[in-house]
Amino acid sequence: MSIRCSYHPVANAAHTCPKCHDNFCTACIIRKKTEYHGMMKDYFLCPKCRVYTQRIPFTNLIEPYWKRFPHIFRYPLHLHPLLLIFILSFIRTVSAPYGIIGLIVVFVCFGILLTYANLVLFDSSHGSPEPPAIKAETISGSFSIVFKQLAIYALIFFSAYKIFMTLVSMAEPKLAAIGTALFLMAVFFLMPAVFIMLAITKSLFASILPTVFIRLAWRIGWAYLGLCFFLLLLGLAPTAIIGFTWKVLPPPVAAFLITVLSSYYMIVSYHLMGYVLFQYHEQVGYKVDYDEERESSAIRVGPSPIAHTPEDNEKSEFINRINMLIRDGDHNTAIALIEQQATRGELDLAVAERCFNLLKINRRNDDLKTFGRYYMRMLIKYGAKDKIAEVFMTCRSVDEHFLSDDTDALFIAAKALNEGKHYQEAMSVFLTFIEKYPDHPMTPNAYFFVARLLHEQWAASDRAMKIIEHLTINYPFHENASFVRAYAKQIQA
Repeated sequence: MSIRCSYHPVANAAHTCPKCHDNFCTACIIRKKTEYHGMMKDYFLCPKCRVYTQRIPFTNLIEPYWKRFPHIFRYPLHLHPLLLIFILSFIRTVSAPYGIIGLIVVFVCFGILLTYANLVLFDSSHGSPEPPAIKAETISGSFSIVFKQLAIYALIFFSAYKIFMTLVSMAEPKLAAIGTALFLMAVFFLMPAVFIMLAITKSLFASILPTVFIRLAWRIGWAYLGLCFFLLLLGLAPTAIIGFTWKVLPPPVAAFLITVLSSYYMIVSYHLMGYVLFQYHEQVGYKVDYDEERESSAIRVGPSPIAHTPEDNEKSEFINRINMLIRDGDHNTAIALIEQQATRGELDLAVAERCFNLLKINRRNDDLKTFGRYYMRMLIKYGAKDKIAEVFMTCRSVDEHFLSDDTDALFIAAKALNEGKHYQEAMSVFLTFIEKYPDHPMTPNAYFFVARLLHEQWAASDRAMKIIEHLTINYPFHENASFVRAYAKQIQA
């Protein structure tokens, strides 16, 4: 059973704190880079206790391969592998009947596919979710792996032959056949480890050393036997398809389809082997250059992106800390930290919203009014009209004079209320603005908004016309005077 993050139950944990014993995903943990003997090294700290955490095995962080089969079977269904499969299958099908030249072409096509499959294994072992791109220089530069793999098959055939002949000289042919079959069965279970070592080391010698590939299989453990079982099923699938297609399809079509499906299953098999190595790379001792941050992108909170700079890192750490305090129920500490951050002018909009909601939930009305002014300025800066109306009405409910001394914010709040269809509240604020600031440059606009509300929302056209007449007499040179006169004609029509 996987270990879940204490603060993101949908995410698997990557670290655990030895002090508070909470588990953290990669979105929660504090990641610090420190120079160590001339090299940059990552250190991970508990976001609550600020002590070094302990790593939970990597197998807990990602989805195990036996749960990923829908993804694994979809892996070759991308542009590059699909093009390669269909083009090579077509060439192989067309070239097969043409004697020696045809066999050479078939071998080259098979070699290209096998080379690409090994590239798939290598990329998958480093956690890449997408198939590698097809590049001529990459394929040609790695084509020698085909001959190394053929050499492995030749070595297996030679060994099986020597074992059979040795056993025949010592016992009956039937017992020799059984002994040879047992040898080939053992080889089958070890072949995935051999091919994995060949793909990642590119060395024939390293891949056939028993101490190397047996240790690889042993360290993966029972999951390795599961891998062998699935590879057996993948290998038998084309065989089953051959018997069916030859009966119902013309031979050329059947040959093409069989080649396509065999190629597809090869890519799937090599991707599966690569992902298993990726899943168990810590147990095996295989170094993987993998950015765990991408595993947490789906659960990262707030508008902040995944951190790439020291400033982003600090912001992300602060947001995580606030979220943890809120989830732990320590609202007062969370509010204090946010207010402290706000005094420096470094507050994130998402964190400001959390603070405002905490003050509202905890009925800290005096703090709500004070922080509400700060939060309103942030919302006006970012143009969050819906939120402006909501925050203004909340603060007005605890202080009827909220923002009455801030002309710009008061007028913007009135417009936001009007656009949010809070017409009664908008009318009240516009009238307050007119009463308190009769000489303000925006007062004519406030009069016009009142007239429009009276005409459009309450059908009080007579009262609206009186206000427009007052507006045109007292503010004849206002910037919107022509528009006001046109609106008056519209009312009278």
